[in-house]
Amino acid sequence: MGLIRRSRIRLVRIIFRMTPSRRLWLFLPAGLLFAFDVAITLHGQPAAYWAGDTAGANEANPIAYPLLAASPWLFVGLAALWLAVLGAVIVKWTSRWSHALAMGIAFAHALGGASWLLRSGDWGLAFAGVYLVFAAQFSIWCWGKGLRKGG
Repeated sequence: MGLIRRSRIRLVRIIFRMTPSRRLWLFLPAGLLFAFDVAITLHGQPAAYWAGDTAGANEANPIAYPLLAASPWLFVGLAALWLAVLGAVIVKWTSRWSHALAMGIAFAHALGGASWLLRSGDWGLAFAGVYLVFAAQFSIWCWGKGLRKGG
């Protein structure tokens, strides 16, 4: 049996044995990066949007745009509901795919938040770069904490 196969089997066994409290560490980066992405998306809306012209919403995500264009309250409400569903799935679902789901959500929302930071004027690229490095380091730390025995 090869080294990669043994490592993968070991990781799957660790994930299956993780308690819900340790699995929260898998969800924490995804949840916080998701929340930051939602907050910075709202912050990035033009003044006309907040004056009532919600059709002028500024959002590249084709799933989020119609919600944002309908109402900021609808956007926030459904984002909160979606975050709760994702949290429950990641914490309760004892599959190796829950780990992949947590990583994918964290990665996607880190990129989403960084894309808003790029628009921050002359320092936008630097802000986005620092944010992505922080998001990666925080995610690695949380996931490592969840996988360690003391978790």
